[in-house]
Amino acid sequence: MRGILIGVHYRCLLLVARVGSVTEGRGLARGEVGLAAMNLNHPHLILCQLSDSQTYVNTITKINVLNPIEILVPNTFCDVQTNSKLYTLLQESFPTVTITSVLRRHFKDTVGMEQIRRLCALEYSSLVIVVAEKFYALASAAALLKYVEFVRNVLFQPRSLKIEYQGSQNTMVIDMKTAHLLELVRSLRGSDPQYSLMGILNHCQTHGGTRLLRSSILEPPYHLETTENRLESVQEILETPELLHALNTILKKFCDADQLLKLSMHMPRQDQQDVAELQLKHTLLLKTILESVPALKLALENSNTKIMSAAKETLSDERYKRMEDKILAVIHNDARTERGVEASQTQCNFAVRPGISHVLDIARHTYCEIIDDIRNVVTRLSEEHGLPLKVKYNLSWGYHIQLSDTKRRIDELHLPPVFVQVHKNRGTLSFTTEELIQLDRRSKESVKEIIEQSGVVICTLLADIREDIGCLFKLCEVVAELDMLTSFAISSSTHSYVRPKFDDILDVKQSRHPILDYTLQREPTPNDVYSSSDYNCHIITGPNMGGKSIYIRQIALLQIMAQVRMILSLQLKM
Repeated sequence: MRGILIGVHYRCLLLVARVGSVTEGRGLARGEVGLAAMNLNHPHLILCQLSDSQTYVNTITKINVLNPIEILVPNTFCDVQTNSKLYTLLQESFPTVTITSVLRRHFKDTVGMEQIRRLCALEYSSLVIVVAEKFYALASAAALLKYVEFVRNVLFQPRSLKIEYQGSQNTMVIDMKTAHLLELVRSLRGSDPQYSLMGILNHCQTHGGTRLLRSSILEPPYHLETTENRLESVQEILETPELLHALNTILKKFCDADQLLKLSMHMPRQDQQDVAELQLKHTLLLKTILESVPALKLALENSNTKIMSAAKETLSDERYKRMEDKILAVIHNDARTERGVEASQTQCNFAVRPGISHVLDIARHTYCEIIDDIRNVVTRLSEEHGLPLKVKYNLSWGYHIQLSDTKRRIDELHLPPVFVQVHKNRGTLSFTTEELIQLDRRSKESVKEIIEQSGVVICTLLADIREDIGCLFKLCEVVAELDMLTSFAISSSTHSYVRPKFDDILDVKQSRHPILDYTLQREPTPNDVYSSSDYNCHIITGPNMGGKSIYIRQIALLQIMAQVRMILSLQLKM
């Protein structure tokens, strides 16, 4: 599910999932804007409250960082006669985003506070103190969570949600127009991000790493300690080839780690078989990722930077091992998440150990007998008609027969009449028989019973491990940060980037425009940049198309790159 919803009380703007909500104060509080945002693909509630001007630059910029798909607003907010300026700006700034109105009465800060106390994972419980006086953000959260429950049909388990408050401190504000002209996340050539700054720097292998990179580029940190910690870690990865190789290899296994956060979600009114199957797949994914945690910790064993040390401490949490042991008591050791419909279905059918559920064991025995009957039928037909027939399975056809192109060049018109529903795809014929149709129907009924009974076992397992599920949020944070830092190291080695030094002056020697350096067939002309408190006003002159704008944009891009991680230059001091 995708989309940010923005819900606006006349005092409040709500961002929804990408779900979100926004609120604005009235009277003396006008310009005080509260936001709440969530993406249901990786449940994580973000709260924010800004003191903004009547141009709402900070609000629009923050929403752009959150990358909304849908915006929720109160029904009074978009009244034809009393359209607020913020609502008009939302329409103008996000023309492709759906704006949905909800009843204003759902924006209640007291309800929002109650929900946050109930849902917030123990690891983030200190947030309750931080947001206690953030009335507009709380009101937005109340409307957002109500919308998610009644419209998106999603409930969250108590103490299972990551909730984060993001203030505007320690980050540089880059408005939407500037971000567009600088090609930070999207090229001026079109929507393709390949030729943007993010496209150049993005070598991330996880979805969380990509999102963290995007937000860092749009909101570069200007807290010196944060930047220096990142730079130290990037330098360590670059100077330790075995660490770079290990991280690059291991992080691939965490590609879908964010999907684990869906274990905090409950969808009560959906088809029970679909829910059971989804929970089973998430449990297999959790097992696979927990098995990879020790390898990631081992890769960081000799790393001593602040970020790496914090990552090692997080990965040492005993809850990972405790959850893995509980899972292995129920799930087969060799059960894995698999690509492909048939392989994935087989893993789900036989993931739960025998002897745990008598009904499940009987259902699986029945299923195996049906599959044997299907294979025997196809073998008999192959022998009767002298054709090399194979059993195949996919979602649309179920179990069916496939005949690849042979020397005999059999056409569908010349197949024996026992074969029906003939379909030709290039040199392959797919078909079935009435007998096989009946067996396939029985196999689907048997699979449904297996999934439902497995779901009962998995539901009990998840209830047992849910008290430890909060550590998965920390794991996803560590994986995303390591992935982003590894991406920086790769791009730095590829493009010969160097580490910046921060001071009271801007002094860059032989610097190149990072996007042109990537896209041009030849190396762009390098430029020097110098600025200080005594030499802080510059007039750039030259003919049309002489590169004045490119030079100015280059300086801005280099500054952003320096704050995010590293910079392209031969000699630099900032």
